[in-house]
Amino acid sequence: MAASIEPDPDHARAPVSPSALAVDRPIDTTEQFLDWLTKVEIAQAEDQESKYSQCVELLRQRQRDVTSILEYVDSIGDTIEDMKLQHRTVEARTQNLQTFSARIIEEQAALDKLADQLGQRLGYFNDLETITKLMHAPGEAICLHDNFIPYIHRLEECIEHVEQNPHYKDAELYLMRFQQCLTRGMTLIKMYCVSTIRTLGADMAKKMVDTDSTAPRSLSHFSAYIYVNFRKTATKLQPLIHELEISSEKHSDYQALLSDCASVYTATRSQLLSVKCQADLSHLANQKGGSLADAIRHTFTFMMDICQQEYQLYHKYFEKESHSFGIFLESLCGHLYSQFRPTIIRETDFINLCDASHSLQAYSTPVDYNGVESVDGHPVYLRPIFSVADKILEEVKYRTGLRAESFINQHIRRYQPSEDELRRIRESESQGPADEELVEDELYPPVMYTCDLLGKLLGSVDMDKYTELTKKAIASCIVALNTAMPKLDAGQPGHQETGRYFYERHMLRLEDTLTELGLSLEELQISGV
Repeated sequence: MAASIEPDPDHARAPVSPSALAVDRPIDTTEQFLDWLTKVEIAQAEDQESKYSQCVELLRQRQRDVTSILEYVDSIGDTIEDMKLQHRTVEARTQNLQTFSARIIEEQAALDKLADQLGQRLGYFNDLETITKLMHAPGEAICLHDNFIPYIHRLEECIEHVEQNPHYKDAELYLMRFQQCLTRGMTLIKMYCVSTIRTLGADMAKKMVDTDSTAPRSLSHFSAYIYVNFRKTATKLQPLIHELEISSEKHSDYQALLSDCASVYTATRSQLLSVKCQADLSHLANQKGGSLADAIRHTFTFMMDICQQEYQLYHKYFEKESHSFGIFLESLCGHLYSQFRPTIIRETDFINLCDASHSLQAYSTPVDYNGVESVDGHPVYLRPIFSVADKILEEVKYRTGLRAESFINQHIRRYQPSEDELRRIRESESQGPADEELVEDELYPPVMYTCDLLGKLLGSVDMDKYTELTKKAIASCIVALNTAMPKLDAGQPGHQETGRYFYERHMLRLEDTLTELGLSLEELQISGV
């Protein structure tokens, strides 16, 4: 880029160098002066021209430098533009690469997920061979293998997966093979549990037979044989039975296997306990000096302990109760009925029967019991206790009614006073007014028997039967009083009121007794009063 250069006018007035002004000789003439002036002007002109040339040359050099710089700047600008273009190209390609990479990553993730899903789905089928090999290994104890229960869980998962995807190729075939393996596993559990329980029961029975027969008859004596070892075995069998219970809920075909285990268990327990319970019940019931009511309390308490321990032991093996377990407890409690029924039939004292009735009511079915567990929290294992107590109680109530009727007929209605007793009554009646309260020793025996009988019978028999017996007892007592009245008046001329006083005083006592019991002669509608 060129620019015109003009000389600086200030250079025209530049001073002449001293050498230009020097003279060789003094100026004498005008001509010498003009020559010297001409020299000076020439020197001055040459000097100005030299400086001007130097300046021009310098400016030209600067112009060339600026031009070179501008060209370099233009080159740099072109380079920058080229770099911008390349940067935009690289940026565009980078974005394309990022987009492509992101798509590849997504595809890779999808492929990995698909591979995992395929691996997971194929895993259901790949595990079949390993599981089959374990399930068909020889011996029942294979179910104790560490992988046995996990494989059972895996089979359940496989069956559920195939059932949810019936469109898979050979789905029916694989479903059948999975079910066969599961059935094999459940059968192994059943066989092992049955074998273990039977073997344990046989060992315990042998040890009990070998035990000294003179050992004390108590539950603690043989608990080491029939409880400790069974509890120890439960820790090994319970996980297996638990798997069988879970599978039986999902597949009804396995309920029979679970029932077999429960049946063998209850049968084994019954064999161990039955004879022992009979012997212990007989020992408790026949203790010297004990009444029937005491025997009932002792035996029922003993049997409740047995039922409680059996219930707890059963649930160490099984989570849910089975029908066979209920039958087992009922059979154990049935020994109570077998033990007491002959005694109740032979018992002739209705007072003992009344006491037995009161004792049995403590073990009979509560009013709030719903058959499973009542609002008061009666345990389930008491169900057979309630049942047998109800059964025995009905027998006791029936026998109590019979013995009470016999007692009424024999000791009240048919009572015949002796002459000494009649004489004592005459003396007693002659010493006090008719409205004076009788003391216990002065009561006529039929009246005393009636009052005692009514007090004992209350709560011992059903209310309808109690009302019936009360009517019969009061009526029989009135008959006995009416029978005694003429005998008291006989042979006493002038003392014909003794019988009437005797009758009135004893009737007042009967009315007081009925009032205490919440009854009255009017309600009972007894004739002949």
